Amino acid sequence: FARDTHAGQRGIGALAPDGRTVFLAPAHEAGTAVSAIVAVDAATGAERTVVALDAPVEAGVNAVWVSVAVSPDGRTLAVMHYTTFGNKARVFTVGVDGSGMREVVGSVDAGWVGYGSTLRWAPDGQSLIFLAFDANRNWRIMRVPASGGAPVPDGLDYDTLQALLPGTRLFAGNTNGFDVSPDGSRIVVSTFTVSMTQVWSLDNVPG
Repeated sequence: FARDTHAGQRGIGALAPDGRTVFLAPAHEAGTAVSAIVAVDAATGAERTVVALDAPVEAGVNAVWVSVAVSPDGRTLAVMHYTTFGNKARVFTVGVDGSGMREVVGSVDAGWVGYGSTLRWAPDGQSLIFLAFDANRNWRIMRVPASGGAPVPDGLDYDTLQALLPGTRLFAGNTNGFDVSPDGSRIVVSTFTVSMTQVWSLDNVPG
């Protein structure tokens, strides 16, 4: 199937574990906000709405960003949805059938996070891992129980990565996204340096 989601407007998607369904957050017209999470049958292209999204409080390119992640058992979506331009986002979960919507984090400083994923499930399905920014506008990876609670740093952030790479000058205010290995032992981060984009795989990060 094919969908014009205006990827330049951050139409980010995720594939169900069984490979049969793709979950998308399309912006069907350039410059417009994402209005829903939809499920698309990978074989037929049939589309259904999972959950409608409120319009962002403020307009702007960042306000259309949505990151979607599917739980390991394929039953629940986690969504990170920008609510103000280049600043705040919320995190919630919802069943793939649209039921049981639950707010996990009401507001987080999401900053400007580039083009990659900002949200992942932990492999055990018990917590969510996401990108946020601290008071100095430096990126950090956070973890929160999927049932809701207070987010806590997950051990990897701009300062930690910069200390591990003393010969590389990182760009503090931005990261492109991250991913978590299936067993949860590794995190892959993509972020800007002053002169280029690089990718690192880090083992045994304290935290």
